[in-house]
This record gives sequence, C-alpha cells and structure tokens, in this order.
Amino acid sequence: MLHRMEYLNTNFCKVKKGPNILLKRNTNLVREVWKYKWNTSVDSALIDNSVYGGTLKRSYFIFSKKEIKDNAEKFRGYFKDTCTSFLYGP
Repeated sequence: MLHRMEYLNTNFCKVKKGPNILLKRNTNLVREVWKYKWNTSVDSALIDNSVYGGTLKRSYFIFSKKEIKDNAEKFRGYFKDTCTSFLYGP
C-alpha cells in the first residue's frame, strides 16, 4: 500500500531505507523503513487519483497502465531506431 501511495504522488509517505532495485542500491536489505504523515494534501491527492479507480489498488493499476502507454508513445521512434541499428549492425 505504501508503494502505491508513493507512486500516485500523494505525499503521504517516503521510503527512508530499503532496497532500491532501479538504482541497484541496498539490494541485500529485506526490511524497509518508511516515514509517513497524513495531512489535507493527502486527501486532495487521493480524490484527484480517484478518477482512475475507486480503490488504491485500482487507481495504481490504471494510472501505471496510462503512464506505460504514454511513455511508449514518447519513445516509439527511439525504440525503432535502436532496433534498426541492431539489425544493420555497427
């Protein structure tokens, strides 16, 4: 749940310690340490994200799907050029 809240930019929580697979840091850690605080901006962010779904799980799923689609559109030309370069060689 905390990861979803962070991904949806609710400003509710922030991971302080734990594994970061993307940056390849502390991958040997098992536990995570989070700092969290509820305030009115969290309510506003959750309301804003409710257009993607009625639950946190559904909102995360729809929002991440939209982000993936948007990024795919942005980088379509780059992927095409990379594949072409791979096919034709250096």
